[in-house]
Amino acid sequence: MSQLSFFDVDLSQTAKTQSPVIVESSNQRHAKAKTTSEKVNLTMGDPNLNRDFHTEFIQTFNQTARYHSRIEVFRDFIHVAAISLENSVKQCPELEQIYFKVIARYERADLDLFAKLLAICVNALDQQATDFLGAVFMSLELGEGAWGQFFTPFHISQLMANLIIGDCSTIIEKNGYISVSEPTCGAGCMVIACAKSVLQQGYNPQTHMIAVCTDIDEVAARMCYVQLALLGIPAIVNIGNSLTLDVRQTLYTPMLMLNSFRFKPFLTA
Repeated sequence: MSQLSFFDVDLSQTAKTQSPVIVESSNQRHAKAKTTSEKVNLTMGDPNLNRDFHTEFIQTFNQTARYHSRIEVFRDFIHVAAISLENSVKQCPELEQIYFKVIARYERADLDLFAKLLAICVNALDQQATDFLGAVFMSLELGEGAWGQFFTPFHISQLMANLIIGDCSTIIEKNGYISVSEPTCGAGCMVIACAKSVLQQGYNPQTHMIAVCTDIDEVAARMCYVQLALLGIPAIVNIGNSLTLDVRQTLYTPMLMLNSFRFKPFLTA
């Protein structure tokens, strides 16, 4: 699929960090992690890594496609990033055509910068699970003015998530997973915080948590999708109105598409 070329970027100078994806043997997949060393690395990155991905992203973004407005470039970057991640598993021809239609507005050099921006996101989230895209969105002041979008700082979401999730062991031991619903997901800040809360209790959120996220703004919803997809969190992301239940599009993260059998009772309820 053509989307895979979107990841063709030289990461040879990137510091090596542990991948957030856990590979487990069949007899371990349903077991609770017993020690911190067995947990997926969503909370901590390389303590010696002193790379400012936030500044890197902003500097690269400001050099990208200066012939378009900043909100247009950000919207299109998020759109093609979401398609690339979704279609790596789904392989849908219709999504492929939308992808080509979006990138047709850009020069080759700027598409290379798109790939670099996604690589920065990958490495930033690999270093630490946080609302990276929400933070850069606010720093770029793309939500100010008429848009009126303001994303919650991650430390506030983490505090709220810890209170909401509480002790999830009973639910997970009974059902095999815990479900999280976020009707105004933004860039996915609260869901990421919930995943970290689950992780702190010794469970792998990649196998023991499923999230349903909705946002009326397509850019915000796709930001959420990109981050949850990169973190390997099973999630359904809806672009639509939670109040009227009007859903324009539904996206499934790769981790959910590849492991839907784990959440069959939830998905068929």
